[in-house]
Amino acid sequence: MYGKRQGILQGGERGISLLEVVLVLAILVIMGGYTASHYHRYYQRGYRLAAITTVYEAALFLEKGPTTSPKTTPKLPTQLQHAPQQGVAAYRISVQAENAHNGEYSILAQPLENGPMQRDSCGSYQLDATGRRSNPQARYPAQKAAHLCWLGRG
Repeated sequence: MYGKRQGILQGGERGISLLEVVLVLAILVIMGGYTASHYHRYYQRGYRLAAITTVYEAALFLEKGPTTSPKTTPKLPTQLQHAPQQGVAAYRISVQAENAHNGEYSILAQPLENGPMQRDSCGSYQLDATGRRSNPQARYPAQKAAHLCWLGRG
């Protein structure tokens, strides 16, 4: 009873080696990095979707609302001046008055300077009264087309 002390390992069994621990940790770090980058892209797409939704709600408000004189910039209600409408604001929504190119108005969703999307390469999203979408402030020429960044998987 008080003889040789027995540990958890019996007979010729051995514990895990340092190499095995290092390999498992390396695999976990790689998987964590991959997951974190995908999560970041996922929440960026969520913010972009909230901005697009708010822009279309603003367009609906302007289409249904009272008409203003052509040179007057229409005003949006407070809840349509930023996106997302709940939580931390990431985009400022603004209306530009009628000009020769945009029909009656143009709505711009622009990332806030100190918001979570300030360094987003997609830049701003613009919708005008004729239905034309654009990406006027994209950082890279390949992302100038609105559908590549705002409506695709970017």
